[in-house]
Amino acid sequence: MGSHDRATGVNIRMNDIKYSPEFLLVLRGVSAKRPKTVIDHILKHGQITTEELRNVYGYNHPPRAIRDVREHGIPLEMFRVTGSDGRVIAAYKFGDPSKIRATQLSGRTVFSSKHCSRPPVAAAELRR
Repeated sequence: MGSHDRATGVNIRMNDIKYSPEFLLVLRGVSAKRPKTVIDHILKHGQITTEELRNVYGYNHPPRAIRDVREHGIPLEMFRVTGSDGRVIAAYKFGDPSKIRATQLSGRTVFSSKHCSRPPVAAAELRR
């Protein structure tokens, strides 16, 4: 069973996949806006395309949103679909839930200056 998304012009299939409670717990643990948007869309529709990320959610660089999900340790599978203009575009769905990388650092990590190998530089010195 599927439907047609008027916003993007892409045929989508409704999500009839049942996920384990453990997998859903990991997905619901993501709170960052961009990866959460991707996760919620896939849970609702079963997949998300780069065209949907650009046109529906306004992300100018859709692969960055996909990478954010992967950086949270959530496996995604890429496949090809035909976009509204006839071009072949990327679409994504959840991968094998057993491949979740629970030890993966969640999102980007900013290291404090004490972990940096060079001495700290004062802001005034940077402007010279």
